Amino acid sequence: MNKKNFLLSYIALFVVTYLVRYVVIFTGGTVGFSLGAGDFHEGSYIGTAETMLLIIYALMIFVCFKRGQENGRGYLLAFPLVGGFFDVFLPLIVFVPTILNAFGLAFGIPDKASSSKRLAT
Repeated sequence: MNKKNFLLSYIALFVVTYLVRYVVIFTGGTVGFSLGAGDFHEGSYIGTAETMLLIIYALMIFVCFKRGQENGRGYLLAFPLVGGFFDVFLPLIVFVPTILNAFGLAFGIPDKASSSKRLAT
């Protein structure tokens, strides 16, 4: 996946994670397991917001995997993987998913993983 496609798809998915959260919260719902822990009357622990977030983060992991194959940074998929875990299962820790997704974006932008070589003086 080239840089332009990575940036467009990753940023779009990153923004959609916030839109899902805001739409669900403004309509009176809860996002994440720990926020709605006492509201499970139907026996299902995964609601609409969690399902949508899991799908979005799966797409982000796929985008980072494809970009990591191209630029030699296979660890890129770890950022949305851990960020998605915090976003869905530990939503009270709000800044961790944002920081991890920003790291995924920052480390995914360079084209190739370069090794730094020092010049002998």
